[in-house]
Amino acid sequence: MSVRQAQRQIDAAEFAAWMAYARLEPWGQPAEDFRLGVLAATVANGLRAVVDTLILVNGGRPPKRQGLVPADFMPQWGETPRAAVAPAELHTLFMMLTNAGIGTLTMTPPPERTRNGTRL
Repeated sequence: MSVRQAQRQIDAAEFAAWMAYARLEPWGQPAEDFRLGVLAATVANGLRAVVDTLILVNGGRPPKRQGLVPADFMPQWGETPRAAVAPAELHTLFMMLTNAGIGTLTMTPPPERTRNGTRL
């Protein structure tokens, strides 16, 4: 339905009611982005806990870092996205899980970044 059709079919009071409802129970892409962000943050934080446990078991000291939040995984339209987890950290995670016998995981190491033949 176009905006003009909607303006002909509903009055201002009904439109205000729909806007209020959308604030209480969001729908559409922003709501879906948030829901997926919650899921992704939960999984990533769980995997970080596993990695930290493996580091402790192997006599190491896990790094101190803040937990990830849904916004870390939600697209910021119009902005340059940032990686929530660095590729090198993901590679380390996969290698530790594989070495611990948790599963057979494969991931190629991240490519080295170069500019004019010089490592960055």
